[in-house]
Amino acid sequence: MVVNTQETVLPLAEPALNSDQVQSTPVSDPFERPLQEPSVSVSANTEYLDQQMVQQSRELIAQGFKSRALALLENHIQSNAAPQSESFLLDIYYQDKNISAMERVLAFPLAQSAVEQHYYSARLAVLKNDNPSAIQFLELQLSQASDHENYRALLAGLYQREQRYLEAVSAYRNLLKSFQPKPAYWLGLALSLDAQGQGPAAMQAYTQLLNFEQLEPQVRAYAQERIAELSQ
Repeated sequence: MVVNTQETVLPLAEPALNSDQVQSTPVSDPFERPLQEPSVSVSANTEYLDQQMVQQSRELIAQGFKSRALALLENHIQSNAAPQSESFLLDIYYQDKNISAMERVLAFPLAQSAVEQHYYSARLAVLKNDNPSAIQFLELQLSQASDHENYRALLAGLYQREQRYLEAVSAYRNLLKSFQPKPAYWLGLALSLDAQGQGPAAMQAYTQLLNFEQLEPQVRAYAQERIAELSQ
């Protein structure tokens, strides 16, 4: 079977619901707000309440009360500095493909960092099938997102999907260097190199991919096929 690597795109990585935060203070940015220095006791209490709200919402969802959990989260973030609750709520709406709800939440004066707001704005653009805008959002804060794996993985996947293979190769190599290697990163690198006609380098990436035991059968078969074809 001959496969056109130019048309092979990765599904964008979907991180599990989490409350990872990346702190940043970008300059000249539409999401920028002046830094404030809250007291330690107030800050600690606010963070604790935020964590408790996320935990309570998880429990409600597990019990089948998702609508109630969402309402509690939305009310909480409108009256409290609650970046973890904001991320948890936006993750849920993203997985539900609820564009209007994401737009509503992102219109609030959020407590999230600029990096997080750009990340979720990019995910919203993906839901709208506007990958170029998603890339623009992510590129604006890329220099501040060095430790935000999901942010960088999303951008790498968008580069590959939009056939911007030079940027995709660089992005996937940086992911493999900076974080725990994952099959999706080796596959993204292999596909991007393959699409550029860099056969030897693509073969190495496909070979690295096959070292992972837990691969979907179709992914393993595809990598094996491409290695065989590139070896001829």
